[in-house]
Amino acid sequence: MADEISRLKALRILRILLLAAAAAVIWLALIDIPQPTDASLDGAWQSVMYEAHAHHWQFGKQVIFTFGPWGFLTAHFVPPAGMMVRAVWEIAAKLALALGFVALSAGLSRLRRAAFLAALAVFLPLFLDTASLLFIALAVLEWLFEPEISPALVAAALAALAFLSQVKFTFCLVSAAGVGLAALSLGMRGHWRRAAATAGGFAAAFLILWVAAGQNPVKLPSFLRYSWEVAMGYSGAMGLDETMSVFLWGAGAMLLNLRFAVQLWRRGNNRALLWPMAVFLAAAWFLAWKHGFTRADDHVLGFFCFSLLMALALPGRPILGARANWLYANVACCCAGMWCADPGLIAQVPRLFGYHLEWSAQDLLHPAAFRRDFLRAAGQVRKAAERPQLRAAVGGATIDLIDYEQGILLLNGLNYDPRPIFQSYSTYTPRLLSKNLGFYQSPNAPDFVLVRLGAIDGRLAAEDDSLVLAEIPRRYDIASVTDDGILFRRKAVPPPSRFFSHDQVLETTVGLGTEIQVPPPDGCAEWLEADFEMTRLGRLRTLFYKPPQVFLVAIDDRNREHRFRVIPGIAAEGFLLQPLLDSPGDYAAFARGVGRTSVSRIRFEAAPGESEFWTQCTARLFRIPELPAAPATPGSAP
Repeated sequence: MADEISRLKALRILRILLLAAAAAVIWLALIDIPQPTDASLDGAWQSVMYEAHAHHWQFGKQVIFTFGPWGFLTAHFVPPAGMMVRAVWEIAAKLALALGFVALSAGLSRLRRAAFLAALAVFLPLFLDTASLLFIALAVLEWLFEPEISPALVAAALAALAFLSQVKFTFCLVSAAGVGLAALSLGMRGHWRRAAATAGGFAAAFLILWVAAGQNPVKLPSFLRYSWEVAMGYSGAMGLDETMSVFLWGAGAMLLNLRFAVQLWRRGNNRALLWPMAVFLAAAWFLAWKHGFTRADDHVLGFFCFSLLMALALPGRPILGARANWLYANVACCCAGMWCADPGLIAQVPRLFGYHLEWSAQDLLHPAAFRRDFLRAAGQVRKAAERPQLRAAVGGATIDLIDYEQGILLLNGLNYDPRPIFQSYSTYTPRLLSKNLGFYQSPNAPDFVLVRLGAIDGRLAAEDDSLVLAEIPRRYDIASVTDDGILFRRKAVPPPSRFFSHDQVLETTVGLGTEIQVPPPDGCAEWLEADFEMTRLGRLRTLFYKPPQVFLVAIDDRNREHRFRVIPGIAAEGFLLQPLLDSPGDYAAFARGVGRTSVSRIRFEAAPGESEFWTQCTARLFRIPELPAAPATPGSAP
């Protein structure tokens, strides 16, 4: 008997040691080694997240973005002042997350558990957002639906979900759906007190963390409303297409996911428990699908990683009561999809996994060396970004930047005072465009604004922040023109009218591909609005996949064609068509009352192979007498 007890103790100790080792490996795999902030697109918005936290800018009013007030903690690019906070996050939070995954795997058999934990360490580093989404999904299923779970564990889970909800709005949607469905399920099964505690605990934790982030509770509804606006407009503006093979593997994985949810829904026993779970799983998979395949660059890796790990985590889980071993086919499906998306990356996964563990362990064991190297790299970035003339011109006055490279301002220590949607490419709905316009029409508008006029994804530069771009010449004068853009200084006396007046000169409804003759500009700017109508098939595609793309082809007075991607949400509000603004030089000339490129004809075209998703377009053209645009003389400077 004594020998048996000793053997059991030894096995228990061995099991604990193995789980501790698994947690340590997952922890090292989850660590994201930060880099100093720079002026790149990602470096810029992540720098702004740190600025927002440092100055307690109010989300939903001063800051409107896809991330929330705690989102700065997940930024890969970090300013030197945030290095220590980020180090604590990587050490403590990622360790807690790794331990959470080990705890969530407890209901699996030994073989399934080993496969799941190994897959976590290998695949999560490919797309780190997957870790948060996966934790939310499994925590809701395992800890919130059952009334017998320890209240302390439930409270910890709710606090984690509330925190992640304020990191990124997509996490907020999944967490809120999970908490709501779990509370509904508990209530339907007669556990009303536990249901109320679950819903109320999540709301209380959310509010406490909101205040802890320096946010005003009064602004919370505005944060939710505008975050929803950003989320709803995202698919129509930020879509990138994947290859057909990636799509087919992704669609196959999604069908397997939905089959599991349907199977769970149709089971006869304990319906009050299983159908809310099925709805939650379907919602989580659908959000991962939309997030991954809307902007189908590396985001598709996020969908494949999430589906693969869920396929390993769900079969055989006691709370679901369904083995569904066929779901393991999703592992092969997702691996094939990732290979098609990025063969080079997937082929190097084992080697990258080893390097990642080595680098993470090295930085943890030698923090002084990491800090020294980080500060040296930050100094090099700051030196490369020095703009002494810009600093001398602006001084301590407030300044904003129209573009997506705010790092230029922040790395030079300027008094950055941004509009709410601080990345121009994110102003892709009429409400968001109007929000930024209101900021520039208010007394709080910055003293200076640097216009760089860049665009992403082949858009016409005049589309992004179109209302602000049209308003700046009315409220600002050119201070200087440099390689970094056009620096504007606010006029001492604002214009008498709140916004420019415009006279309609054309309205027509045509099919895509039909040319529209543009009336002569008559020495002033022209404003284009366009409403696109989809077929029923196009609306279904938009709902279950992503919207089709549409393009503007502008033919200038020299008969040259210029092709740009059009964002329907922006086109509905309108943008400057005449003169054609697609570079800083174009805008500098326009601000001085000169149009460098005149448009004579336009047409709208569907993306190749997507004509069946559109029916027609209604275009309206307006002249703006208040904004002169005289033809440029040959050889004139911008």
